[in-house]
Amino acid sequence: PISNSPSPTSGEVRVCAAGGAEASSDFERQFAEEKFRVVFEEAPDACFLFDSTGVLDCNSAALRLLGRTEKESVLGVPFWTFAPERQMNGRLSRSVWETIQRGVAEGGGLCFEWVCASPTGALRSVEASVISSSIQGRSICLLTCHDVTAHRQDRKSTRLNSSHTVISYAVFCLKKK
Repeated sequence: PISNSPSPTSGEVRVCAAGGAEASSDFERQFAEEKFRVVFEEAPDACFLFDSTGVLDCNSAALRLLGRTEKESVLGVPFWTFAPERQMNGRLSRSVWETIQRGVAEGGGLCFEWVCASPTGALRSVEASVISSSIQGRSICLLTCHDVTAHRQDRKSTRLNSSHTVISYAVFCLKKK
């Protein structure tokens, strides 16, 4: 038999009204999961979930940043392996990454600059932020990377053009005398 009773007796199938608490909590859970999925997958910046073993998940922007097409080529791999041997400060990428992980473990979050490398050797400069959290009791981190390569190249080009203008003016002044 079918029952609308909140406590069905043995052998009865319980029916929940469309607006019932169970239907509502299922809807809210599914909505929350879908919101996370959309934010994670559609984010314009690269997003990585990782733990001490390596990358657990990433979005399509992360694959583009790393010059990869298959998520499987990233999963389970330590993040520092997607970098050149040394970072901009000359330190070994692995050592810098270990320092970042210790800092996150101690303080919960960090912002830093990082250089990523694609399989072809192309370098991408990023501004990164990482926070620690947990999922079902498992410690994880969320890393977001904003690609600033083009911006840095534009700034460098502007500085070079400015220097060139000053040098050209100085040479012009010297020739006039």
